[in-house]
Amino acid sequence: MSLSYEELTNQISASALLEHRHENVQLKSDWRTDYGEQISGLSNKTNQQPSWMIIGLDDAGKPVGH
Repeated sequence: MSLSYEELTNQISASALLEHRHENVQLKSDWRTDYGEQISGLSNKTNQQPSWMIIGLDDAGKPVGH
């Protein structure tokens, strides 16, 4: 299932976003420079638009960090 921006922000606000439920979402707890390849992979998925990489949420959709 793909998410629109509105659906994405609603699920983040409700702490209900789970990466494994959505083909076009990747959750990352922090930023690493090697994510460039993953961003490229997300952008090349022509059958799923748009795709999202969310930095600052763990795989369970919970905020991490400061």
